Amino acid sequence: MLAANVVLVTSLDFLRAITDYQDGIPAPFLECKPWQCIRGIEGRYQSQHGGALTHSADYIDSTSKRMEARCAVLRPYIDDRHGRDVLHRIVASRLHVRNCVLECVAYLGLVDLFQSLEAHVARCRTFAYPTVHVQRQVLFRRMEPLLDSSTDNVYATVPSLLQLAALQGHVPMLQHLYASAYPREFGLATSYDYFSDMEVAARRNKMACVYFLAIQSGSVFSAYGRFLMCGKYVNHAAACGHVDLVRFLVDRRVKYTANALDGAAANGHLDVVVYLHEKASRCTTYAMDGAAANGHLDIVQFLHAHRTEGCTTDAMDDAATNGHDNIVHFLLQHRSDGCTRKGMDAFVATGNLDMVQRLHAHGAKECSTKVLGQAAAAGFVDMVHFVVEHDLAKWTVVVVKGAVQSGHLDLVKYLVDQKPNICLAQPLALAHEANDKAIAIYLEGHACSRCKLKSIGGNMKPTKKRRRYFW
Repeated sequence: MLAANVVLVTSLDFLRAITDYQDGIPAPFLECKPWQCIRGIEGRYQSQHGGALTHSADYIDSTSKRMEARCAVLRPYIDDRHGRDVLHRIVASRLHVRNCVLECVAYLGLVDLFQSLEAHVARCRTFAYPTVHVQRQVLFRRMEPLLDSSTDNVYATVPSLLQLAALQGHVPMLQHLYASAYPREFGLATSYDYFSDMEVAARRNKMACVYFLAIQSGSVFSAYGRFLMCGKYVNHAAACGHVDLVRFLVDRRVKYTANALDGAAANGHLDVVVYLHEKASRCTTYAMDGAAANGHLDIVQFLHAHRTEGCTTDAMDDAATNGHDNIVHFLLQHRSDGCTRKGMDAFVATGNLDMVQRLHAHGAKECSTKVLGQAAAAGFVDMVHFVVEHDLAKWTVVVVKGAVQSGHLDLVKYLVDQKPNICLAQPLALAHEANDKAIAIYLEGHACSRCKLKSIGGNMKPTKKRRRYFW
């Protein structure tokens, strides 16, 4: 007898059974009680009224974060035999808690646990299997039992299980839900507020789920409900580089727009670009512009060779700004679209004289004074000489200030010689602040008396004294 008592007292299961009820109800129940059920995933139209969304749909990313946090709370109970017993008790205690637990289990794809919880809830709903714990908590009104049989369907209040399973790509869970009494209409997109299960799977590129759901729906991609915004998802899949999904949808004549090829080109997905081109898909100049901006030379070459949409000056401008010199070389050699001041500024600011000379030879005629001042401040003497000699910028004292900041006396002399009448008050003040005596002496010798006075007294216009009125 003593040995049996020792075994009982030292039993881990006995300790857990005691600690689970320190607050009168199991700990997981307290964790799940504040949670809200997932009513839908990512509304298409975010109509606003008073700054707040008018529907309760969660975006896919926020749903994933929320479910990961909830699963982390329930994971110790899911991975432990005793913990699973606790979950069985709490799913038979309150409708809201049961729904939250089922959502987590569906999200994790644990079919065996889901089936076990289903069976346990079904037994409790028939009054044939009321646990002692449920009876006790009903008496103390601490928990709301599920023994009312108010609805015939266990799943009537948990409408997002299919979407949550598709979100993680759990085909076995989808198979179980479709084979069970779970309402299939919950997987459809019956409004613009929520996504269907197939849309969620497509958004996450869960091809196994897409294939399974296509079989279940009988290829009703154009029908209302299963793929309500199908064109949007071809565009999204193409932009993300999901070539298998793009083929799957396009081969079934799902409509899409020019944004599909544009997005695939801009994001560097050559296989998608080639496939859509073979399907005679439309695109715009943004395809080559985006590919050039992001440094995808192979796509720029393909579009140039096989498409007629061409590009705009944005292609060379953005390629130059982002440092893709190889694309700039290709565009200069094979296309005549040219660039604007933005492209010239990118190379002037970095001191790339060779590219500036090439752009100038192909028709680029100007750069900004601000960027030329930055080049002078960085000590790009040859660049400043080239721009000034070819009159590519209507430069001002800003460039002289940049030369003073870099400490290049020869460059300062060159600029002053080019514009003898330029105001030297600010450059002279900068030279004094930097204690650059050589430049300060030179500027004092070429500055007028007014500039000298400004540099000594400060070149900023003094603020007016504020008047005070007393009455």
